[in-house]
Amino acid sequence: MAMQLSNPKYYFQLIGGLLLICLTLSNTAVAQQTEDIHLLADPQNPTANIIEKRVTEIVNHINKNTGWRDFSITGNQPAIGVLNQLVDRKGIVAVSHPKNLRLINVGEDSYEVRDLYVQTSRTDTLEHRQLVMDFNNKGQLIDAGLGAEISNFQLILDRELWATPAQRMEVRRVVNRFQQTLNQRDSAEARKLLAPDVQIVKGYIARYVSDGAYGPYFYYMQQSPEAYALHLKSLSANPDVSYKDLQVYVHPLVKDVYAATYFQRWKSKNYSDKGYVVMIVDLRGDEPLIRVRSWQEYPYETGRLKYHVPNISEVPTPLVGNLEAGRNQLQPVALPKHMATRSPGFFASNKRWLLISVGGTAAISLGVALLTNSGKSELPNPPGRPALH
Repeated sequence: MAMQLSNPKYYFQLIGGLLLICLTLSNTAVAQQTEDIHLLADPQNPTANIIEKRVTEIVNHINKNTGWRDFSITGNQPAIGVLNQLVDRKGIVAVSHPKNLRLINVGEDSYEVRDLYVQTSRTDTLEHRQLVMDFNNKGQLIDAGLGAEISNFQLILDRELWATPAQRMEVRRVVNRFQQTLNQRDSAEARKLLAPDVQIVKGYIARYVSDGAYGPYFYYMQQSPEAYALHLKSLSANPDVSYKDLQVYVHPLVKDVYAATYFQRWKSKNYSDKGYVVMIVDLRGDEPLIRVRSWQEYPYETGRLKYHVPNISEVPTPLVGNLEAGRNQLQPVALPKHMATRSPGFFASNKRWLLISVGGTAAISLGVALLTNSGKSELPNPPGRPALH
């Protein structure tokens, strides 16, 4: 034993084993963490608090990745089976959301939460899908599904692929044209620009004070293009609608589709507000179409999936799935002298012993698990998802 301890390779094995244990404990601790979610809604709406708790349960459960057979939500949830099936069949493994998560009113007795974005087993690391959940006026989950690819504006903002000057000019024309319809209450022109299946989310000031705290506090509602045009036509006078800080981004998955974000100020005789708009503009057809127009009181988050290529500024950023784009233009970049002549570090010099130590520790852990039968599950494996022991 003394001879073994004097041999340096056993020290490497011991260090590797300790590192592996620390990493395992760290990953377990991260998986056990939970997060509280706050919905942007009318603070006097009691249903908002119930839905907020259910959404928090769902997000934390998916991020723990415990599998659909352990998926449960407090109370009677009519669509829990739909959500379980969606998680299992689509291979949903993680869910994220912006800091400002809106509760959207859909009709008089139902709500929607759609600012959730999931990573599935079929998506690239630079992609995500939009998770849409519907609730009734009792706060019960009544439906769940994945949003359309073209309407996922958050993916466009997360990738932050800037439009070219020519593309930006085309999108600006559409934005100017639509903003003009608001100033002139031109409901007919607005209907021409809005796609038949457009997603419109409007925000209104619900109250200025709640429990002694000053707002304003907004509530959000979804509108059809017909209802939106009818409301515009019903205004008693032309409003003063201005915008600034226009930014235009390229859709990473759909060609000739863009997202525009800007700050908007609305002033009329009886109402005024200010906030931020995201608009998805589709330029694939003969006439431009607006696929999404969504308003909120806070700026939209951008750049969470952004990547850069240092020292290469002339190569256009390729679209996801188009790996050939720009490949021929890439040139090798010479390393600085201090990087080219750098001597190997500790891990490079001793990587053989570190690999041996990690492999040995993993073999011991597997042997213990097999001997103690600690990894066996009494429940059958769910269809379409192999169990990981």
